[in-house]
Amino acid sequence: MNLEHREIPQALHNEEGDGELHSHCRVCDCYLLEDETEYYLEKVVRRVPELQTQQTLFEFAVCANCLQELRKALSKESKRAMEQFFQQKMQAVFFNQPHTNLYEAFENGRCLFTGKKTDEFETFQMAAYCKGRHLHSQQPPIIISDETIEESTELLSAQTRDELNNFVNSNFGWPPEFAKLLTEGDLALL
Repeated sequence: MNLEHREIPQALHNEEGDGELHSHCRVCDCYLLEDETEYYLEKVVRRVPELQTQQTLFEFAVCANCLQELRKALSKESKRAMEQFFQQKMQAVFFNQPHTNLYEAFENGRCLFTGKKTDEFETFQMAAYCKGRHLHSQQPPIIISDETIEESTELLSAQTRDELNNFVNSNFGWPPEFAKLLTEGDLALL
């Protein structure tokens, strides 16, 4: 398969848009589906075991420019801590499982960092960096478990939590309980 043109998995399509691709940046509303437009997708899912289903808590797409602006606002300490955290997690993945296929991990519904399947989590996040109508050729989609997100969220500084609060309040208009999860709970954006 041509890695330049790997399709965005259906699991990351816009549920609010009848399963179509996310077409506009949540922040600046720029069109994302041009061939060279780079953007980030994220979806947070909660399992509902008693109904044997999953519920999308929220999903969004943010263009590379808006993502860069948000990252500039984060504290240096938080950026450094998060980079180290995920770098160590990735090194552990490839040390323990040197033949890990990142695309297969996503397709099989496994957290990249724990190897556990999504049916073992209360919530999980899916994320991908995309280019136009396809996945970015250098960054496969990933699933991140609630336990990994919880570990990483603990690394965020007060300044970063404030910036995330501002970002959420300015761009999403989510109910307070979702916004609180993003900045004080087990979920972390970007």
